[in-house]
Amino acid sequence: MGAGSRDAPFTLNSGAEDQLIARGFKRNRAKTAFTWILTLLSGGILRLVFYWMDHWLLICTHSPCRPEDADQILLEDQFKQKFVCKVVTLTNEDSGRTGKHQSHSLGDDRGRPAPAIGFPEKNGYFRDVDRLRYFDDRKLRYIWNEETKGFQKLLGMDQDLDTEFLQTGQPLDEPESFRRRALYRPNIISISITPIIELLVKEVLNPFYIFQIFSICLWCSYGYYYYAGAIFLTTSGSLTLTVYETRKMQQTLRDRVHGQELVEVCRPGGVTEVISSELLVPGDVFIIPTQGCQVMCDAVLIAGTVIVNEAALTGESVPVTRFYANEPVKAVVLRTGFTTSKGTLIRSIMFPKPVDFKFYRHTYIFVIVLSGIALCGMIYSAILRAMRGQDVSEIIIRSLDVITIAVPPALPAALSVGIVYAQRRLKKAQIYCLSPRAINICGSINLVCFDKTGTLTVDGLDLKCVLPCDQSDFQAEVTDPKTLPNSTLKHCMAACHSLTMIQEKLSGDPVDLIMFNAVGFALEEPGISEPTRFDLVAPTVVTDSHGTESGEAESIGIIRDFPFASNLQRMSTIVRRLGDPHFAYFVKGAPEKLVTLCRPDTVPEDFVEKLESFTRRGDRVLAVAWKSLEDMKLVQIHKVQREELDCNLLFVGFVVMENRLKVDTNAVLDEIHKAEIRVVMVTGDNIYTAISVARESGMVKLWDDVQVVNGGASTVTWSHSESISVGSNHDGLFDPSPKTHPTVVKLPTNHLAISGDSFLAVKNHHPEVLKKLLAQGTIFARMSPTDKERLVEEFQKAGFYVAMCGDGANDCGALKAAHAGVSLSESEAAAAAPFTSTAASIRCVPEIIKEGRAALVTSFGIFKYMAGYSLTQFFTVILLYSIATNFSDLQFLYTDIFQVLILSATFGRSKAHERLAKIPPPTSLMAFIPLFSVFSQVVIVMGAQLAAFFVAYTEKDATSYENMYPNGTGTPPFASKENFAVFSVSAFQYVWLAIAFSKGPPYRRILLKNKLFCICAMAMVAFDLFLLLGPTAPVKWLLELLVPENWNKRLILLSIAVCNGALAISFEGVIVDYVIYQKLGKKFRWLRNSKRHQDVTQELLLDLRDDWWAAKEQHGGAISTFTSAASVIPPPPPPPSPPPPPRKSEGSSYANKAFVGDSDSMDTHL
Repeated sequence: MGAGSRDAPFTLNSGAEDQLIARGFKRNRAKTAFTWILTLLSGGILRLVFYWMDHWLLICTHSPCRPEDADQILLEDQFKQKFVCKVVTLTNEDSGRTGKHQSHSLGDDRGRPAPAIGFPEKNGYFRDVDRLRYFDDRKLRYIWNEETKGFQKLLGMDQDLDTEFLQTGQPLDEPESFRRRALYRPNIISISITPIIELLVKEVLNPFYIFQIFSICLWCSYGYYYYAGAIFLTTSGSLTLTVYETRKMQQTLRDRVHGQELVEVCRPGGVTEVISSELLVPGDVFIIPTQGCQVMCDAVLIAGTVIVNEAALTGESVPVTRFYANEPVKAVVLRTGFTTSKGTLIRSIMFPKPVDFKFYRHTYIFVIVLSGIALCGMIYSAILRAMRGQDVSEIIIRSLDVITIAVPPALPAALSVGIVYAQRRLKKAQIYCLSPRAINICGSINLVCFDKTGTLTVDGLDLKCVLPCDQSDFQAEVTDPKTLPNSTLKHCMAACHSLTMIQEKLSGDPVDLIMFNAVGFALEEPGISEPTRFDLVAPTVVTDSHGTESGEAESIGIIRDFPFASNLQRMSTIVRRLGDPHFAYFVKGAPEKLVTLCRPDTVPEDFVEKLESFTRRGDRVLAVAWKSLEDMKLVQIHKVQREELDCNLLFVGFVVMENRLKVDTNAVLDEIHKAEIRVVMVTGDNIYTAISVARESGMVKLWDDVQVVNGGASTVTWSHSESISVGSNHDGLFDPSPKTHPTVVKLPTNHLAISGDSFLAVKNHHPEVLKKLLAQGTIFARMSPTDKERLVEEFQKAGFYVAMCGDGANDCGALKAAHAGVSLSESEAAAAAPFTSTAASIRCVPEIIKEGRAALVTSFGIFKYMAGYSLTQFFTVILLYSIATNFSDLQFLYTDIFQVLILSATFGRSKAHERLAKIPPPTSLMAFIPLFSVFSQVVIVMGAQLAAFFVAYTEKDATSYENMYPNGTGTPPFASKENFAVFSVSAFQYVWLAIAFSKGPPYRRILLKNKLFCICAMAMVAFDLFLLLGPTAPVKWLLELLVPENWNKRLILLSIAVCNGALAISFEGVIVDYVIYQKLGKKFRWLRNSKRHQDVTQELLLDLRDDWWAAKEQHGGAISTFTSAASVIPPPPPPPSPPPPPRKSEGSSYANKAFVGDSDSMDTHL
């Protein structure tokens, strides 16, 4: 970071995803004094504005300065969000008092004097400094570096760390630990629970609630207590619900992530000390207990062997064995607190990226438009009243009242109606929502990402069968491996693994466990204490618990194991059978890898056909091979490299497993497909296994083509996954260089599959290919949690509305990044996701989308209704102001409470439609159709009110200002014929607007199914008829009605109201919904303002150029050239009818690796 000029902005985390633009500020006393004077003169209003925009307060009270002189830092992130951070100076005298967490943790050191502060250097060393300047931003600390004259993020010891340091580094003593703790803070992921009163104050200070408070006070000032009380009650209920949900979410997150354990740390001199994990600092060496523990930090193993569940870090669905040396298990702390991998995840939950949902953004714009209209009305009212000589206080109060009419204070509560009802219906379906705002966003979902294991498929695998090979011929399938004779295949299943006993329980890779348990062997480890057994060279022994036919138990000693390596796609062990003078080498792994290491004369001729017969059904297949090490001694066994052994193997058979789909997976995916919502698989498992599951689940149709993309920094290679050919070496290669734009784009019919490493390479180096992946990618495998989150973000940048459904901690980042995250578990994923289903089934996904669409359409309808109601009442008031009259208080109360409030409350009770429509609902209020709809209805309303007004306003019945205000004084008599005419017609209009804007299919059920709404509407129409045609004397007196004695006028008013209703409902249903939306919307898609995934895909493809790649396919020496405008890979030939299942090959290995070949590979060059 460089400072540049005196007050120039500087960059933090340059080039990273969390890059920040920062600027230093220093207190300016003159500006501060002037600002506070203005604040006092404004009656505190200016301070309220500064609360909403705190960076304005910083600018008004501080002056820009160099970062080394700053006492405040203004940060701006990539989303244009601004944050103000206070710069703190830490000295060795007050290091224990720099924050509540520090003072708490350092208090355990009994107040000993703090040594010099340590500044982190490279290679894990710390430089002594007397003072350190820093600021904290969203749980991360940035420290001042005097050498570079800039702030830098405080990270752990994993940056620029030499591995030699780990090998030679010494444990920290207590003073050094104390010193580092002053800098790094306690090792806790602290989730503070905000006090209820503070939450309440923060919510009350929201601009909408401030406006409601202003409105309530204004109404009370002239005695409009009834409506003020009703709004106060609804506002209080809304506030209570919001505070309750916010606090509940904080408590849930804290309960899920907060925790501490006692840890045994090493100190100089070979001694150990038991401390709380809260006191760990980077550089501490701690011992992992034999019974296991939850590691509360990020650490690197420096001694011993452990089995680690890394699901939250790497996306692996199985535990992984980590080892370093044959010593007691030790690890060095690298990162603590919020800098750890888990801390980063929790930060993403606490400080989510802003979701730019157009509906909410346009809501504020529309309110500003209404405010502008209200301002015009306020000026008009003030001028009229001033011309009539009214008191200044009366002019101000009545003019301000116009604002509360044009901008409805009940709007926030009304907009939440549809969400509240949808949330209740979801809760009945055992789907819980922690973020109600996400429900509306679900209505726009056009792409759903699914995790695989535990989401689409059941947890775990089942052994389906084994297929032995004898003298290069496959034998019959064996479903129970226990019945196998003492063959090499059985021995390999029993001894080729890395299982171990932990607390007398067999632990390790689930695939290894399934195979081992299937053959009925028992595992016995050296009978010594666990802490010391790592120091010995002693074999693990597996014994056939059933014995042999001669009654003797078969025993095999595992001398050495070579762990699974993802690049090799296999694992192996060196074993020795009891009584056998020679060692043996057992290998299992991906079929396509092992077959290249085997002697050709041992591989059956029907190897490919047998493999395809299993993989076509989505089974996972492991190949097994071995060889005898007759010439090796024990000393050589412990020195030999696996590369020297992986040759001339003897093929002995297949082990076949199945990962079954959940019962409802196919049906749910089919329902989503029929709604034309795109489906994508994002998994940490092997790419070819994922392809198999995609085909089996219907995500990829049998006749569709799948190409596997492999990316590097300079090139991107691809190959078909559909058929195999042992020894085939054809690779596809294309160089993404643009040339010309296509004129016609066809939607893709093929699918792309890619792994996490390749996706990252494509994202960083090949933007053209990235667009193709976003347009056609269906299978994203070997994705780490970070990869999943990045993929979701790239989909969002492309224009998709993304839902993510997963069940594990490794899905948390993606669940939080998505527009709608759906968790199927109660783990950390539930805290990260807005939605949690107690039933571990993806059936919840279409239900959430249905409810989201219903809620979004309800919110649209209610907003249009509230806008129509406000403009209707605004026009009514302006019209009556022209003759110096208005509605009476009870007339306002009747329309506001007994009509509008009840109708808006029952408006959202319509349930979601049973089926998902193919077109998502619109998302923008500022689009043509919603604006045309609202203002057309307002025009109809104005026409009806003017007609009613002029019916009453005749020469004979004219109401003059002089007659109403003798000598310019007195209270306006509300009872007038104009008042009655406009009031009686407008009372009907509020019902007509509610019916017109209450949409039914295809997103909600028909209006008649909303029985409560229909009953309320009919009751109101009946009462309005009563008020118009024959109100009783008490009702006339209460509402201050002057009913015309002439029945003809009443019937004319009734006909105006009926014609108004017929025109309003028919115009909305026929002109807006049918003619414009359905008919014209098919030809002009911009009218519908709803994004299907096909629209986004087409936009991506249109950005590409026509011949930016050319493909060549080799067939026996003949080369054919293809050019396509719509796909990276030339589409496959059209299948015959009916289309047979294509030849494909997806198998499985030790870590779910699969077999693939490409007899129909293509090479693509510029």
